[in-house]
Amino acid sequence: MKVCEIFYSIQGEGRTVGAPAVFVRVSGCNLNCQWCDTDYTKGQKISLEKIIQQIKKYPCKNIIFTGGEPSFCQDEILKIMQKLKNYTFEIETNGSNLISLPIQQVNVSYKISNAKIQSYELKAINSNFDYKFVVINELDIKEIKRIIKKYALPINNIFLMPEGKTREQQLKRMPKIIELCKKYNFKFSPRLHILAGIK
Repeated sequence: MKVCEIFYSIQGEGRTVGAPAVFVRVSGCNLNCQWCDTDYTKGQKISLEKIIQQIKKYPCKNIIFTGGEPSFCQDEILKIMQKLKNYTFEIETNGSNLISLPIQQVNVSYKISNAKIQSYELKAINSNFDYKFVVINELDIKEIKRIIKKYALPINNIFLMPEGKTREQQLKRMPKIIELCKKYNFKFSPRLHILAGIK
């Protein structure tokens, strides 16, 4: 599997925000979002055995597969999951592929038009999945509501996150996004990794 990095940190977004986790960041993505905060272009081919060895170095049994776009590596991810019996797993995906993994937490970050990419069909649809949207302002809400309706997404699993690659941008936009969550009854997710200046 081609991997950019394996590191130990905390989950920065979504339902499990703040939880310690070992991140496996795969290389490559099928999108090219304008505000992407990750360099997923680098990476090297690493055997699954070595990936498992690196995971086991850390005092944590929660693994997050992220990217890039890890949904292209589901066969390899399943083999890793089968080897790590007492671990819990999450996957971060843009939702452009079906997710067939028996995984505990699926975080779908569907990219709307503010990412400045061509629109795409959401294929990762499940009432147990969480859906995160990066928001710039209230103009994004109409599009988000249209997507929720189109794919019948579970309203209780919708998270809004402020756009911004820096701590300053996050702090400036957070109060406005919190007010939008209150107005439209969505959940708010911070982006702790940006706020704290960590991976």
